[in-house]
Amino acid sequence: MDDFTAKKIGEVLAIARIGQETLEKGRESFDKIFGINFIDKYISENSLHARALEDTADAYPEVKEVILNTAETTTKKLNEMRDLYINNNWNNPESLVEWLSFLEGAAIVRWYLVQGATEKAVVKRVALFSSSVIEFHEKFLMKIAFKLKETAPPSKESVITN
Repeated sequence: MDDFTAKKIGEVLAIARIGQETLEKGRESFDKIFGINFIDKYISENSLHARALEDTADAYPEVKEVILNTAETTTKKLNEMRDLYINNNWNNPESLVEWLSFLEGAAIVRWYLVQGATEKAVVKRVALFSSSVIEFHEKFLMKIAFKLKETAPPSKESVITN
């Protein structure tokens, strides 16, 4: 495995970690928005993805340090971005869901990069499950988008229609 692929695996590992941490910290708000069972399923699935990526790092000792260092650096950056956006207001469902939309979009794009890189580098363990991970994040992003649409306040301006 080359360094590019290892770094991309580290980035999606960081996204999985931040996603899980965000849902756990904002659990009360997220349960109200999405339901307890949905959030439990997301956290569980996300945890499986992170574990599979950590196992991949273990399976490739020549790039393990690159994967884990990239994950650590990216986790710090995403943590800072999230904390600036949410501003320690874990009871603001709109901000939390908007943040998740950003994170899920990033997850999808990064996972497509991982999928392409691992297919070319013949990293079968990751290439094989990347499609299901992409589908998982795409479905969650659509659920987030519909929730944002549902919670959008009505416009105070008059609407002119023809």
